[in-house]
Amino acid sequence: MRTNKLTLLLVFPLILSGCLQKWVADYNADVANEIVEAAKKVDAYYAELIEVRDSTATLSDQQVTSFTAKYKAIDNLLYGLYLKNQSRPLNDQSTAISKSILENLWRKYKGDLTTNKALLPVNRQRFTRNFEALLKSETVKEDQR
Repeated sequence: MRTNKLTLLLVFPLILSGCLQKWVADYNADVANEIVEAAKKVDAYYAELIEVRDSTATLSDQQVTSFTAKYKAIDNLLYGLYLKNQSRPLNDQSTAISKSILENLWRKYKGDLTTNKALLPVNRQRFTRNFEALLKSETVKEDQR
């Protein structure tokens, strides 16, 4: 009986330490701030595009050039965010969301310059929901400390 108690006393701390295994990446305030900045830039892009498309039937060459430059800058920002998430260990969920934002939304819609203007608010809302999920997937890590 004494041997069982001694064994339990020695084994119990080992069992507990095994239960404290880490399954989630550390919180990164810089990444959280980048998510907010990217979300703001995408939202501003859509706000401006909706306003312009509501006031004119077709975009002028100058407007297309302006939106194309903004599209490329945001594409670079979203790609950088995806790479940062991908490079962090234990960060599969954030990586998947940032990849979805980049590939399934941003690059799929290609800036929405030729999309029916009635769909622009819908696409804008899709980005909002995805950025909210991405930000939540980062900020929840802060609670795991």
